[in-house]
Amino acid sequence: MSRPGSIELVSILKQLDVFAQRTIIPPELSKATREQIIQKIGQDPQDIEKRLSGLRAEDEFTLMSLLLGNAEQITRLEQKQLLNWTKYAVPDILMAVRVPKQLIVGDLSMLQRLLVDVKTTEDQKVFLLPVETFNKLEKFSRLYRPIPLYFAVRMGKPGPLSWHLVSAAWLSNYTVLIPTGLVVKEVYRTRGDGPFSDATYGTLLRMEVRSPGGEKVIEFDKGDVAENILLREVLSRLKVGDTTIKELPNGREVTCECAVNYSVPFYWLVLDTYLDLREKFEPHISKTPSQKPTVDYFVSSFSDFDRNLSSAIRAVVWKLSEERLIVPIKMIPERYF
Repeated sequence: MSRPGSIELVSILKQLDVFAQRTIIPPELSKATREQIIQKIGQDPQDIEKRLSGLRAEDEFTLMSLLLGNAEQITRLEQKQLLNWTKYAVPDILMAVRVPKQLIVGDLSMLQRLLVDVKTTEDQKVFLLPVETFNKLEKFSRLYRPIPLYFAVRMGKPGPLSWHLVSAAWLSNYTVLIPTGLVVKEVYRTRGDGPFSDATYGTLLRMEVRSPGGEKVIEFDKGDVAENILLREVLSRLKVGDTTIKELPNGREVTCECAVNYSVPFYWLVLDTYLDLREKFEPHISKTPSQKPTVDYFVSSFSDFDRNLSSAIRAVVWKLSEERLIVPIKMIPERYF
């Protein structure tokens, strides 16, 4: 059996970090093993960290795909080609997604297969891909026609708003429009307990949401607690524009009003809400909770809880659209079938 190459060793190093988060192995053993692997790789620690960052970006894209709910299959290709590596480059992921219904005639269910290569850059405006790399990836994809090749590019710092997905329309063919005139008003009291509190404003009593198409009031001392938590988290990400603060006898009224039409990707809204909530839930759902859970940790421990949580988040977004508070805009991809 051949010795593992640097690609395999870097992958092992990332998996070791995940095991350490899940307390599967003792910290002392994890540290000693990590140092030995780094020594075997034989590269500068900064270069190794850059390669690890690339693998973590694959996890971030994978997690986002899982949360959006219409992926049928996701398979990592691990770039383990056995020959012609100077001629071909293997993309990171082979996946199949359910085709948006508006592209299908009748009630048929169709799947679209995709080859996806994940790339990152620290630049927020320009992404450059070497011609040689593109040609090698494109030659590989031609071997498996008609499966198209896509790129998922993260520009800037890690996070859901940094992604520019060439294949985004297949994963989520919507962007969410926050219309001009959307007002989100939060009423706080300076004393007392409640499910939500803010260090600056106090305990959250009520949220009032109003747009040109509808309005909604959420009383946080009434109704379903879980649904209120989700509503609050999603609405907090829809607050754009000018904020005014009004002092009340026993609290404060904080109002945010959107002055222009503003849009956010649907995938960002789901992923960002999930990451925030999932970290808060971690101590309650894991027997050995991670102190600082990361995206690759969430991918490795993805379970029915995560599927139900992401489904509930999506349901809240669609409910807000049904109430005409926000507007989902369809983004139709080019057809490849």
